[in-house]
Amino acid sequence: EDQKRKYCEAEIETKDAEKTKTQEKLDMLTATINRKETMIQTFANEVVEMERENEAAKAAADEAKVLRDGEKSAYEKGTKDRTLAVKVIRQAKTVLAAFYESKERNSLAQMNVVHKKSSSSAPPPETWSSTSSQRESTSSGAVMLMLDKIAQDIEAEQKDAAKEEKTSARAYEKFNKESREEFDERAEEMTNRVTRKAKALVQEIGR
Repeated sequence: EDQKRKYCEAEIETKDAEKTKTQEKLDMLTATINRKETMIQTFANEVVEMERENEAAKAAADEAKVLRDGEKSAYEKGTKDRTLAVKVIRQAKTVLAAFYESKERNSLAQMNVVHKKSSSSAPPPETWSSTSSQRESTSSGAVMLMLDKIAQDIEAEQKDAAKEEKTSARAYEKFNKESREEFDERAEEMTNRVTRKAKALVQEIGR
């Protein structure tokens, strides 16, 4: 009877020890599973974050392109308008110069008529006087100078616009270059992280 009791007690102790070991193994397995799940989740979060950064960078690049296209379009339209305006002013000057020259010839002809008739008692024509001729000459000169000034202002505005366009183009090129470099760096970092995490995960799973 004592042998049976001792045997039972020994069996119970053995079973308890096995149960304890089994529980320890189960706890270790649970901890390993939790650790692997955490690693996988961390890895997934990092990939999502890098993808989010790439999307934000692409959105910024798209917005910059829209702005740059708008600036370039405005510059090209402004250049076309200013070129046309200067051309019209030059043509107007040519027409006015011909008009004033014709008018001056008519005035000189009237002067010759007056001089030929100066010996007679007849008064000079009411349509002409030396004073009015001088006023017309001064007025025509002022008009031509004003047109020149307007054309010069437009040309100066075009030079400033061309300078600003060149500066904007260089800034956009620099932005694109830096954006591409940053994208390449993020892509390389993402590849490195994926490689490191994958290796670590394989090692962890193999334990």
